[in-house]
Amino acid sequence: MDLSERKKQILKSVIDAYIRTGDPVGSKALSEQLGCSSATVRSEMSELESLGLLTHPHTSAGRVPSDEGYREYVANLMARYRLSVDEIAILDSLLDDKLSEFQETLEEACRLLSHLTNYAAVSLAATEQGGSLKKIDCIYVSENSFLIAVIFQDSTTRTHQEQVDFSISEAELSLASELCNRQFGGRACREVLAHLSSPKGGNVPPLVGAIYHALFRVLSAQKKYRVDVSGLSNLLQYPEFSDLERTREVLKVLEEKERLVRHLTGLHQGETSISIGALGAESMCDTSMIVRTFRIGDDVVGALGIIGPKRMEYSGTLARLEYLARRILPEGVREEE
Repeated sequence: MDLSERKKQILKSVIDAYIRTGDPVGSKALSEQLGCSSATVRSEMSELESLGLLTHPHTSAGRVPSDEGYREYVANLMARYRLSVDEIAILDSLLDDKLSEFQETLEEACRLLSHLTNYAAVSLAATEQGGSLKKIDCIYVSENSFLIAVIFQDSTTRTHQEQVDFSISEAELSLASELCNRQFGGRACREVLAHLSSPKGGNVPPLVGAIYHALFRVLSAQKKYRVDVSGLSNLLQYPEFSDLERTREVLKVLEEKERLVRHLTGLHQGETSISIGALGAESMCDTSMIVRTFRIGDDVVGALGIIGPKRMEYSGTLARLEYLARRILPEGVREEE
């Protein structure tokens, strides 16, 4: 949005003040802070309201940010927070002994973020049933289809029928299946998914590519996620959550692990995502969520996030989240800043 420098300054000042106090912001306080007349500030605030960036409660003459105002603030106006040396030392010392297993590290970072920010925090870590592959069987069905049976080390088996748009023979299928077994037999599901998610170029024979596709479908269906939510009680200290019935609805949404998984795995790759009015539920309209996802190829292996009121302290919260995310990046994850 193309705003004048004065409008940017006033919008930023309104949101900074509202984040700090939780009270609607009037023109008088801003005019003293910005060194211009109340009439000028009122006029600019009125224009910002007409642009949908500010709104005002019926019970007050002051303004508060709209969802669009918060989005403009986060994208273009807020000051970049820099962690102090002491903060970095604290974060490092708390994580130094926790960097063994990715899942445990994510859960520890979730608790740490909740404690440091006084908001709720969420972590998501991928797990695969079966752990690793034992064997792949490909069974001829017709000249345009085959059945893949994936056998895991714990002896569970999953199947999928794959259709192809070219002719295949039993002998070709047997040879391609043997090749895939040599390539993937005994390997962890995460490693196989990472390989299948990466670009293959033009050197993969069509039938092998079809087996890859079928195997990816089976392993993707196997994927489960462990979700950990920490510090939900922190939300109760904010006026936005003083209505107990509304807060009960918020807590209910956050306990719906499948909704959280869908939201966290659907975020853009290589980015820290900020959602204003998180999760698309009416009861969450006064909340925001900041999330960093971890991917191997296109496959989500984890996520770490913060849930708080829309007037959360975005800059400092974002800095802490991104620092922790960089510290716990699992092997194979690319970081795209």
